[in-house]
Amino acid sequence: MKLYNLGELDLRCLYERVSLDIKPILVLMNNGNFMGYDKMLPKTNPLTNDKIPQFIKDGKYSEVEQYIKDETQDFLKAYQILKREVPKLKNHLKT
Repeated sequence: MKLYNLGELDLRCLYERVSLDIKPILVLMNNGNFMGYDKMLPKTNPLTNDKIPQFIKDGKYSEVEQYIKDETQDFLKAYQILKREVPKLKNHLKT
């Protein structure tokens, strides 16, 4: 941060930021199995995130940007489906 004059890093941003983790929902939808839960998300880009460090090292920034855009769109599609379907499930759980 100092090298590029980006100011100080406030560590509170790492634990106070709003986040949404849909992994537990996907695990439940996968019959409670952790193995294969990630297959429930639609994948636009065939790349996996383990390739990203090498792309950065090789200066292939457009590939990194496209991966991020694709992952974002995939997450949003899955989130919209869950947002539509989970309230129906909640109605079944009310006593």
